[in-house]
Amino acid sequence: MCELIQLAFKPTGVLIEIAASAAAGLARARQSPFDLLLVDLMLPDMSGTDLVRTLRQDVADVRFILLSGFLTTAATVDAMRLGALDVLEKPFGIEELLALVSSIVEGDRTAAHHHGHAHDEDGAAAGTQPASSPPGCAAERWALHVLKGCRSSADLKTLQQWALSAGVSYTSLRESCRLVGIRPHDARDFTRVLRAVIKSHRQQCAPELLLDVSDSRTLATLFERAGITARPRPAGITIEEFFAGQQFVPRQHTGLAFLRQRLTSSDHS
Repeated sequence: MCELIQLAFKPTGVLIEIAASAAAGLARARQSPFDLLLVDLMLPDMSGTDLVRTLRQDVADVRFILLSGFLTTAATVDAMRLGALDVLEKPFGIEELLALVSSIVEGDRTAAHHHGHAHDEDGAAAGTQPASSPPGCAAERWALHVLKGCRSSADLKTLQQWALSAGVSYTSLRESCRLVGIRPHDARDFTRVLRAVIKSHRQQCAPELLLDVSDSRTLATLFERAGITARPRPAGITIEEFFAGQQFVPRQHTGLAFLRQRLTSSDHS
């Protein structure tokens, strides 16, 4: 796995260092900063999550992706609470890993003006110096996934499509929803309608024109849960009206507060 990842990243120009154990990885990470760690959960001398906890005693900003063929919900939640950028379950496609790291790298390059290298504790790693630390809590992380989904050029009919749009794995997106107490499919439908509301306001069209739903009964059910049934669906429905009427997410949910804050300070509003 180490050699395969190293070979796959060679054409990208990303600098890779490899460690076959937690002890070796910790020693290298303490010697010089790494921008991204790819950490295997089942290391020979320590779990990958314990490695991150140990490293954080010396290094404040530890950005990592957890890899494992033995993922459980508990392990995924633990990793996300530690601030994992993503969680990938083996076997995964090398293309999936390249795309994930690329999305992180490109995001960092947009905001930062220098390059770095990355590190994998059991596999390999890649990246550039982060522009910012991971979201401070699970609700904020979830809200960022929703915002990225709202920027999609197409209606996100599946969790897989939403995960691709958000730049995370399907597993990570699903567990992000569950971690904040929202059913993944409810979160997906919330994101779909919020995207339609935002874009309909900009494009001055009815929200349903931005939803890829051919069955009128399915569309009616979706809009009923969205709270958009009291009157014809106008182009002018506001985000706040949607938030007040929707039934996908509890209206006092912390994630909605983060969304309001982000939408107010961005060009979504």
